[in-house]
Amino acid sequence: MDFETKFLLFLGLPSILFLIWIFFKDKKSRRLKTDYLRSIGFQDCPTRANELKAKARRIACMDNADFSEKQFSVSNPVCITSGEEEIFHFFFTQIIGGSRYRTAIAQEVFLFPFQRNTGDAVALFLHPMDVKGMKRKIGAYVTGVREARGMDELQMPRELQDGHLMAVFGKPNGSKTLYELVDQATISTLLSGVQYGVAAFQARDNLAMLSMSCLSWGKPEALKPLWPFVQGVAGMR
Repeated sequence: MDFETKFLLFLGLPSILFLIWIFFKDKKSRRLKTDYLRSIGFQDCPTRANELKAKARRIACMDNADFSEKQFSVSNPVCITSGEEEIFHFFFTQIIGGSRYRTAIAQEVFLFPFQRNTGDAVALFLHPMDVKGMKRKIGAYVTGVREARGMDELQMPRELQDGHLMAVFGKPNGSKTLYELVDQATISTLLSGVQYGVAAFQARDNLAMLSMSCLSWGKPEALKPLWPFVQGVAGMR
């Protein structure tokens, strides 16, 4: 083995070990979260993974021809019955990239029935920090969502512009204002969710999905205060 090869291995080995550590840490975190949810009444539902994948793709407007079903997967699905309705928790992963470079984007998700005045798609993205002064970063994110999902950025009401709401999207041929898509009481509740790690609320038809921030979804202890919040949102009609 020549010096160059040894040097490249020397540089690459720490990265490989770090990725292996991240993989097992993430796997352990998911297991601990699932264990906690089982302890409060959730039950495993692996046979419904494909159903949940289809629902999550539709809610997120990623069920069109630009996305392949093979890009997505659902893991660790669990379910609890609340009254006559079901609330699901799972990890929703999307693979992006081509044959030479691929990466996985994972979301921790709660999915539940949610009745609104319209079935039009809506997506609200939140940020734990005050978003004032982040316009360039937000602009790049807005462009990505618009191009990938075929959604339009909606006008944000003046009273919400300096808070935790990062961006709002709707389908081009759907309702045109945020308050037509989500009522003010729901938005107010959602904004309080940033303290529990909530990063996004997406709804379409009669279903909704809460996604957790990458800052909190690896921490099993984050579920304890988050679960009552999810129940509160799911109970809003």
